[in-house]
Amino acid sequence: MPKLAIYVPKPQMRELEKWRKKINFSQVFTRAVMQEIRDRTRLTEESADDVANAARHYKRLLSSSAGSEEVVAAGHRLGTRHVLDCHLSPEVLRRLMDCNEHLSDDDVEAIEKAIGDDKKSLTDVLQDEGHNDDSYPTWRFDAYRGYLKGVADAWQRVREQMKAL
Repeated sequence: MPKLAIYVPKPQMRELEKWRKKINFSQVFTRAVMQEIRDRTRLTEESADDVANAARHYKRLLSSSAGSEEVVAAGHRLGTRHVLDCHLSPEVLRRLMDCNEHLSDDDVEAIEKAIGDDKKSLTDVLQDEGHNDDSYPTWRFDAYRGYLKGVADAWQRVREQMKAL
């Protein structure tokens, strides 16, 4: 029978020695490794198309749920506040107005730069409400889309007021 050596840290080895005569470590190890292999094999057997279809499905469900409205609203409030508090430079405003709804990596970078120090407070508020990467993987994008909408809405009001002056 082939052999395989495994290394166990000393504190755990002392505990294992107490059970050496009662437990067949080879059987326990083999069962555990085979279960790990089965688990990993199941994950890799799924086709890329199946995974992509599931991702599209859940993204659609999550972004149409009531939870997404809270996330978008939080981003919207921050975007509106940044415009009304004169937090954004004209260059940043122009860049944000060029962002599209699908948010490229460059758009995300521009938004995060505009949000600046408020990113942590926005993240904290949303995570306190239960929005995180595990339960809602697209929450940041929804918050950023809300931020852009808030900037656009507030900027439209400011532009109208500037024309009236």
